[in-house]
Amino acid sequence: MHRAYWFMCVVCFLASSAFVNADPASPDSAASGTPRACMQKYLRSLEEENQSALDACFDTRNQREEDLTNAYNGFQLAKRTLSHDVAKRFHASEQDMCDEVAHVSDEFIKKMLAAAEAGAEQIDGDKGTLTIAVEGQSETVSFVKQGGGWKLDLLDYFHWTVRPSEKTAGLSIDRSNRERALVAKVSADVRSGSVASVKDAMSRVMEGME
Repeated sequence: MHRAYWFMCVVCFLASSAFVNADPASPDSAASGTPRACMQKYLRSLEEENQSALDACFDTRNQREEDLTNAYNGFQLAKRTLSHDVAKRFHASEQDMCDEVAHVSDEFIKKMLAAAEAGAEQIDGDKGTLTIAVEGQSETVSFVKQGGGWKLDLLDYFHWTVRPSEKTAGLSIDRSNRERALVAKVSADVRSGSVASVKDAMSRVMEGME
C-alpha cells in the first residue's frame, strides 16, 4: 500500500490547482518544532479539513512541488468528504469502507494521532523520523528541517529518489485531480440517493482508480 494513502493518510499512497501561500505569521505556516509536532499538525489539519495547513506541512522547493502537494491534499480532502457522506447516509463505520476512504475517516485519524503521540522519534541534524504503529502496521515517516521547523519529506513521502521533474510532477498532479473528481462524483451520487450501499460506493471508487 502506498504510504501516502496509509497516512492520511496521509500518510500514507499517499498521497495530489494553485497552491495557497499562507502568511508566514499565520497558524497554517507556523513551523513545527519537532517531527512529531509536524505529524500531529498534518493529522489535525486533515481532521479539520484545512487545505492550506496541510500543504504547509510538506517540504516543497518550487511552484511545481507546491502544486503537487496541493492536488494530493485536495484528493485526501475529497475522500474525507466521501467518508462523511457514506457514514451519514448508510450509518457506516470505518470497517465498512475501503482502505482508500477509511484511512482518512474520523475514526482512523484519531488512531493516527494517538500513534503519533506514542511513536518513536529520532533526530539527526536536519533529518528526522517518526515511527508510527496502527492496527498492526508500522511505518517510519521521514522529515526534514526547513526554515527552522520540521516538514514532511516530500521525496520520501512519495517514494521518489530525486526531486520531481516537470513531467513527473505533472503526471502526479493530473492523476490526483482525476481521482479527486472521481471521489467527488461518488460523494454527490451518495447524497442524491443514486448509490445503493456502502459496498456500491466503495466499488465505484476502487474501480475508477484502477
